[in-house]
Amino acid sequence: MTHRLVYNDSTHSYTLNGKRCKSVTAVAKIVPDSYALEQWRKRQVAIGMTLEPRLAERVAVDLDNRETVDRVCEDAMQVAGAHHAANRGTQRHRASELADLGGKLLTEQQRADAAAWQRTLDAYGIEILPEFVEGFAIWPEYGVVGRFDRIARYRGRHVIVDLKSGENAVKYPQGTAVQLALYANAPLISAGIDVAGDRSTVTDWTTPPADLDLEHGYVVLLGDGMDVGQLWRIKIGHGWRGAQLGLGVVQWRKEYRYGAELSSQETSTTPTPDLIDLINRAGDEPELDGIWRTYASAWTPEHSTAAQQRLAAIAAGAL
Repeated sequence: MTHRLVYNDSTHSYTLNGKRCKSVTAVAKIVPDSYALEQWRKRQVAIGMTLEPRLAERVAVDLDNRETVDRVCEDAMQVAGAHHAANRGTQRHRASELADLGGKLLTEQQRADAAAWQRTLDAYGIEILPEFVEGFAIWPEYGVVGRFDRIARYRGRHVIVDLKSGENAVKYPQGTAVQLALYANAPLISAGIDVAGDRSTVTDWTTPPADLDLEHGYVVLLGDGMDVGQLWRIKIGHGWRGAQLGLGVVQWRKEYRYGAELSSQETSTTPTPDLIDLINRAGDEPELDGIWRTYASAWTPEHSTAAQQRLAAIAAGAL
């Protein structure tokens, strides 16, 4: 089967064979304990709200609007600088890509980032392979897609290399290990990418290199103020165990129409009383209305006729 992948860079969304896909990074977040990260996010929101009190006023005027409150929380994290490492990471990724593929570096910052990247490659003897720069990996069976940074040559064999700007990637590396393991064990990777604006399309696929290291991947940690990055070895053999759990959860979530069919209401075991008898013993109109509301599912035209007759009798005083 020919697989058609469309990636939108502005929304970071993937579509494989016409269906929205889950990203490798999303799968990598399923397995690790996210408690520490969630606590950090809460602190960033609190810091941002403190630094910019007007954010609290935006919430106050639209307190019941969840979308507004969510946007304010994101803005608060932006004020607190929570996204700085991610934003700089995106910039460094682009500069390193331009450098590896011979593109034009337009700004002083891009040139500085590219130079730091090259110094790191030289320091550790990492050989960049242009055909494996910013490629795509797919798991068609699971509807999972990801974009790997590099498959490079290191110490005589092919390895997965990922550029990170934040130390959490190596300080809390479980998610990183799962992410890199998914790239390394993917059944198919892109053999050519058609780029038009912020959209990338892939229809040509190949298998990963036969000698790709499945036990260890590598993270280049290159943050602000670092002239040369640090190279961290990640045990992706262990990460693969977590990746399999994550893929299993993805499949599990799809079952029973994504859980919509997991619950069903049981029918009452209480026998329906003789409604005609109840209707004929009703003392007033509100009591008749209550009988109808209680037993609406069992109500028939016969019951409606009996209720009308009882109402007439009540009105005539024939109780």
